[in-house]
Amino acid sequence: MDNDISRPDTSHKSGKRWFWTLAAVNLALMLADGLLTRYNTPDLALEGNPLVTLFGFGWLPLTLVNLLFFAGYVATIRYPFLRYRPPALPYRQYLPYASMLYFGRPDRPGWLIWRLPKNWKPVWAMCGFAFGFAAPAGRLVVVLEWIGYLTGGPLWQAYLPLRTEVIWLRTDVVVAAAVTVVAMGVWVWRDFAANRRRLAELKMDN
Repeated sequence: MDNDISRPDTSHKSGKRWFWTLAAVNLALMLADGLLTRYNTPDLALEGNPLVTLFGFGWLPLTLVNLLFFAGYVATIRYPFLRYRPPALPYRQYLPYASMLYFGRPDRPGWLIWRLPKNWKPVWAMCGFAFGFAAPAGRLVVVLEWIGYLTGGPLWQAYLPLRTEVIWLRTDVVVAAAVTVVAMGVWVWRDFAANRRRLAELKMDN
């Protein structure tokens, strides 16, 4: 077994499906957010976006920023789901695997704590993967908040104190941050598990 860091990972065959699903979900949530915002506050007086509250953006610049954001979102998630292929490394324990993955040598797991990696590709892939789930999660919170505001039911009334007193009106940011952390952990676990499966397959082939 060699240290081939370009070996294709057959476990990522579903990457294209995830890419298109996440892009479609994010676009749908973005459109829903825009329509609900237009219905609930045509003059943007209730809009909490800092671009509106701090910089006074109107509908046209706000729409353009959202379109640019979506284009950036698609470009960002393209790398982890369509282009990145993790290495096949001969390590069944995580620390030597991670040390080899990020620094090109298996005997420096301590560097994971305090040194910047030499190989940034898995870092960019992990961040893009996390962003792929965090962005629509945050947008979903905004959509649900607009629906709650529109319906004004008991759940919305119970939620308001939490939103205003505990998380300072930014539930979407809190949820997106939490999803980012979880998604990064999933990415690390998934790639390491895929590496172990490839080792098992190679052992069976031999």
